[in-house]
Amino acid sequence: MANGTAFVNPQLSNDTVEAQFEFTVDPDMANVFGLTGSEITSTVSAMVQDVTAVAVFIDQAAKT
Repeated sequence: MANGTAFVNPQLSNDTVEAQFEFTVDPDMANVFGLTGSEITSTVSAMVQDVTAVAVFIDQAAKT
């Protein structure tokens, strides 16, 4: 790690970065599982945005 160039001159910045990725849904394969492209897209979107669909409280502690 000491020889890695990423650690020679580290720089911190407050600049925001908007990471993006792209994927393609195979409609035939989605249909095999009874899903639509829209359902897959919304599920992936919720996952990467860290959306919690439900929280369950057990002994007054939230379990997600």
